[in-house]
Amino acid sequence: MSNGMETQKRKIDDLWRFVRERLFFEPTNLIYDHVIDDLAYFPTTDEALSNFPNPCGYGTGMEDSMINGSSMLLACLGRYQAERDEEAKALAHRLVAGILNCQSKAKTIGFLPRSLTPCDGESHYVDSSRDQYTLCVYAMCQYYRSELATVEERAGIKRMLVSFAIRAEQNVTVENRYDLLREDGLPSVCSVMWGETLGNHEYLRLPMIYLAAWSVSGDAHWLEFYRAIRAEAVACSLPMTGRYWHLYTLQQMQMSARLCYDLDPDDGWKEEYGKILSAVAHYVTDHTEETLEALRSRDDYNAPFRSFHEVPLAPRRGEAPDGGPNLSPVRAEYHAFFILQDAVDTLNVVNLCPDVAPSESVVALYLQALERMDSSKHVTSVPVQALEAYYPVLY
Repeated sequence: MSNGMETQKRKIDDLWRFVRERLFFEPTNLIYDHVIDDLAYFPTTDEALSNFPNPCGYGTGMEDSMINGSSMLLACLGRYQAERDEEAKALAHRLVAGILNCQSKAKTIGFLPRSLTPCDGESHYVDSSRDQYTLCVYAMCQYYRSELATVEERAGIKRMLVSFAIRAEQNVTVENRYDLLREDGLPSVCSVMWGETLGNHEYLRLPMIYLAAWSVSGDAHWLEFYRAIRAEAVACSLPMTGRYWHLYTLQQMQMSARLCYDLDPDDGWKEEYGKILSAVAHYVTDHTEETLEALRSRDDYNAPFRSFHEVPLAPRRGEAPDGGPNLSPVRAEYHAFFILQDAVDTLNVVNLCPDVAPSESVVALYLQALERMDSSKHVTSVPVQALEAYYPVLY
């Protein structure tokens, strides 16, 4: 191993310890958005149950545990494949337990809570998102098919994925404006799964839920639901529009396309999904210099994030459907978080495409992002996505 590769591996192992020791919370087996140094950073039970400061828990440190846990599960699979690392195997089992336990706290079928407050390990916010479902479905399907999955884990994953499909069948209707809905049945902020309001990167999210349910259950009912919307979803996925909030949206687009690429049983469709995967990979590669310029524009990637209890709260756009609070913490550091995440997600997006190898510029961008993460000061979950990119699952 060259000196450069040894330096990179030391950095990766350092970030691995950071995630394991400072983001992963053993009582819940979840990975949070912020280091678990002080539970006072996070929402109390009463705050979570009253949806304060907003129904999704945005900005509270527990808005993306399903995304973080799923990404780290993929990193564990990749690390175990590459190194036969027993710690990665053990952590994978704990992450699966945490995701399944979190989903089991739902009060309505197929609802996926974003997280559980570390203060009690039970309470959660009432709204989820299609992003949480996308990462969870993709990672759990990968794990289900891996050598690490136990009989009991596969049974739990099957129950969960089928419950997602049941929820979609019940709720994603014209009457509900194609919304998976909040846990309490009210309209969600970002769980609309079909229709003209979607961006091209979101059309395969619903098909992937139905196809995943079929793949683990063998129930033809879900395969027929998938086939009924497949052609329209594929047609609406291209061309690339250039209208994307950040690159995590394209990583999720790739995950939905890759799952369909891997699991669709019908001849000819693998080629169609391959076109989507390739187009997205080329899109982010073509924007590497732009992403690098953004990365170089800031130096606050290791800045502390104060708790939402300690910063101003500003009204979010629109009102909560139940008339409750809809506020977000005001933090300039959020912008740095997304820029750093974009730099590592560029590699994640390309890794998901079977026909496009990462270019030198993509790898260089990733390495520059690694250099900017100081685990002695860093507080966010971006190292999770960095590990996911370093250890792509081998198909």
